[in-house]
Amino acid sequence: MLEYTVVLLRVVRPLHYFWVGEHPPEIHEENELMENEAREYMESTAESLSQDGIDVEWRVLVGHPTTIVLEHVRDIPHSIVALTTHGRSGFRRWLIGSLAETLVRSGGDPVLIVPPPEQQEQINGHA
Repeated sequence: MLEYTVVLLRVVRPLHYFWVGEHPPEIHEENELMENEAREYMESTAESLSQDGIDVEWRVLVGHPTTIVLEHVRDIPHSIVALTTHGRSGFRRWLIGSLAETLVRSGGDPVLIVPPPEQQEQINGHA
């Protein structure tokens, strides 16, 4: 029987990545709030999957998403990577980069990309 573990990974990008100059004091509180929300979401999602009999682990990490996800993918051999995407294109995609594109080009493992709901409707011909 094939055994597998689903590893859920959520990366929180700290607000200071977007800040030039001195950080306001509230930025640390806001970062902590984002991390707590991410943990609650991951815990809830993992619990739901576990109830369906799926072996699941979860992690919330802080940093640049592309760097962190690539590091984790490379640490887990023979993976299948599944991720959702914001569906950005054009200038916004160039400006912030594309985690999905980076994983496809340099991750080394198969990548399943799930488009946002509005793009799924277009793909299925419902828009």
